[in-house]
Amino acid sequence: MPCPYFKNKMCTSPLLPEPTDAIIVPSRCLSDDKYRTCKFYVEPGKSERQSTLIVSTLSDEQLKELKPYPPIHYLENPLNSGCPHYKLLSHGGYYLAYCNVLGRILTRHEALLCSKYWETCPIAKLGYGLSSEEAQ
Repeated sequence: MPCPYFKNKMCTSPLLPEPTDAIIVPSRCLSDDKYRTCKFYVEPGKSERQSTLIVSTLSDEQLKELKPYPPIHYLENPLNSGCPHYKLLSHGGYYLAYCNVLGRILTRHEALLCSKYWETCPIAKLGYGLSSEEAQ
């Protein structure tokens, strides 16, 4: 059975901001077991959290408060992350990734890292520590 994210000669992994053919290795994607070693493969149970992402729409005033710089902050497509501290915001056809722990919007590069490596993120772990301290 080929990789479930290999569709129309494109990788449609939930870890990617959009489908792409740039990372396709047919010998891996079409094999029964090799595709599981791909860094863009996630077990179906782990991607469920990412599929329930809620996008909040920003008002003009909220956007001014965040002060995004379009070349580094604007995402053309929604980028999912399983991190509970991650919020996806939209305004005018673009998206912004927001980190509750840092209290700021993320650059495109940071958002991509958050999407791929949210389970091992030290910032997210800091957020869990803060949450447990606040509960006491």
